[in-house]
Amino acid sequence: MIAFGYLALLLAILQPWVGFSDSAKKKLAWIFLFGAWLLPLSVFLIHYVGLAYSPLEAIGWASIFADFGGVLVIVATLAYLLGIAKRTQQAADRAPVRDGVRGDRSVAGRILLAGGLALVLLGFLHGAYYAAIDLYKQEALDYSVLSEMSAGAAAKDVAAVDSALAKYGQLGG
Repeated sequence: MIAFGYLALLLAILQPWVGFSDSAKKKLAWIFLFGAWLLPLSVFLIHYVGLAYSPLEAIGWASIFADFGGVLVIVATLAYLLGIAKRTQQAADRAPVRDGVRGDRSVAGRILLAGGLALVLLGFLHGAYYAAIDLYKQEALDYSVLSEMSAGAAAKDVAAVDSALAKYGQLGG
């Protein structure tokens, strides 16, 4: 989430150099932000929804939507890069113009700036929550399962090691 926020901030800064119309840049900004919010939310839901009502045997709806969110982010980012390349080609054909970074007040730039700041802030808040609330509980669970696994391995108890490995695999969610 934080990485998407930083990417949105970077795209907001680069808005003056994107060679598309304001409406196209605005649509790309919304596509980017929708994908940037859909992906982490869907990854979170993977553990809770599982394979319920999935059309596929091994992949659930949450995984499909997470992948779709990632594709939206990639498509929007590539479109912005294409717009920058288009602007570069146009600039080579014209006389030099004033740098518009400080003067840019386009809707797409404001959307990406606000959305990027929200993603970064939300990511930081989630990290602070995790560090304050869940981190020590998670570390204690890791330690107990790894101790159980080590004790089973030392005793050459395959069933205990397999049980501990299964528990360890479930710690993430």
